[in-house]
Parts: sequence; structure tokens; C-alpha cells
Amino acid sequence: MTKLDRTTPIIVPWYDEADFEQLKRLAEGEKRLPPDYPTWLRAAAAATERLLAEGRTVELITIRAGDYLAWLQKTGRRNSHQARLRFLERQVRAAYGDVSILRASAA
Repeated sequence: MTKLDRTTPIIVPWYDEADFEQLKRLAEGEKRLPPDYPTWLRAAAAATERLLAEGRTVELITIRAGDYLAWLQKTGRRNSHQARLRFLERQVRAAYGDVSILRASAA
């Protein structure tokens, strides 16, 4: 198992309200996404603040619904937690190159 040091960035998926609501509508019945944007935002902000308080490096990667939906269509995937993780990996690799990605929490 790969061990993270304090300088290894922890990637946090981030959404704006319109994108979150659009993705939520598409995720019919999925339980991993909170019921609404304010609930998601409070949880995401608290998790990010906790990581920063621990001295971790945090990188927010914004998931844009339009880009994500185009990728879903191109790859033939359905909107799911697993698909969001794959898309997030793609975004991280576009920003940082071929890096090792450890999977942790919900995206």
C-alpha cells in the first residue's frame, strides 16, 4: 500500500451548485450523493478543512457537468459513483500527468 506524506496532494472533487444539481438528477436512486447541494457543500468544506488542519496539501478538482456528461456519452458509461471516480482520475492525470492515484472517499 502506498503511504501518503504531508506534501502528497489529496484530491477533492468539487462541484458548483448547478453542476451538482444536474449530476444529482442523473444519479436517480444513487445513495452516495447527499440529498442537496448545501448538505454536500458543508460536508466537503468540513472534510477539506480537516485535511488542511492536519497539514495536508489539498487540491480541489472541479467537476463540470457538461464535460462529465460528454465523457459519459463518449465512453458509454452511466452516471455512477464509479464513473465519477474514473472521470476524476482523468482530470487529475490531465492536470498532473501519469500519477499514482489512491482511491478514498465518495466523489
